[in-house]
Amino acid sequence: MSPLHLVCELLYKAGHHPNKLPRAWQSRATTVVREKRLTLLAALATASPGIPDFISPQPAAFDSDPHDQLHLVATTPTDRVDYEVTSHLPGPQRDRTDLSSRSGTLLRRAMDRGERDFANQVASQLGQFWDIAVSPHWAQLHHQMHSDISRRAVTSARDGFHQMIKSLGPAFTWNAGSLELTFPLCDQNVSASAQGVMFVPSVFGTPNMSCIDGPEAPGPRLPMITYPVDALPPKQNLPELIGTTRAEILAELTQPQTTESLARRLHLSRATVSYHLQILHRAGLLQRTRQTRHVYYQRTEIPVP
Repeated sequence: MSPLHLVCELLYKAGHHPNKLPRAWQSRATTVVREKRLTLLAALATASPGIPDFISPQPAAFDSDPHDQLHLVATTPTDRVDYEVTSHLPGPQRDRTDLSSRSGTLLRRAMDRGERDFANQVASQLGQFWDIAVSPHWAQLHHQMHSDISRRAVTSARDGFHQMIKSLGPAFTWNAGSLELTFPLCDQNVSASAQGVMFVPSVFGTPNMSCIDGPEAPGPRLPMITYPVDALPPKQNLPELIGTTRAEILAELTQPQTTESLARRLHLSRATVSYHLQILHRAGLLQRTRQTRHVYYQRTEIPVP
């Protein structure tokens, strides 16, 4: 799971396929970029049909910290920044719209100040976008992605890796040890060899994204491919899924409450309530805030689709 890959995907789709995004996310992304004047992010998302991969660094762990990833963006090697931005600039031989031409001009001017300054600016604007547009909804997004990965791990163990690949969607085919991708909106044929591939779940649906290095790329990375998460199974009974006590705790947390107040309302010990709160919080079902000496828990808001 990669917080910045999610941000990169949101920016890409808002810039190129806004009609493919859920309306609430489309509005959220464009409003934050406009109001906070995140001009470099807007330019990166509209200068060409793609978006530079360095703003979506390869996750260093299964569950990556967004601030660690922002540091990776800011410290991207200068030759990598130059290679990716230059290859995404609209050239005279390309069909250019007025928007892509303006974006290309802005990116060239920013690059004139140096690749290190450019990477720092991009990281700063990504951090603002993350804090305002995505972070308030991250707990629920995290839960959706984690649940999807868990279900697909079961599929892989039970039915085989090739069946798990097939379940990712019609764009994915496992053929004699090779992964074949068919993206309807992509008119390029790309062949790449790598020691592995990294799949990243997407809550935004199709079109899928891919970060695949060509042979000339400096510091080649593992390919990163997004796939759409499955909807949660319908008509599930919440107490059966998470247990009666945790379901009761969730039902009480429509408003912020402390461990002590929950224990009184549910006639449970403080230790019991604290134990279940920690599990629900790790699962992304609760958000936690501190006010003076008290910690308040509240049920995570489900983002508007």
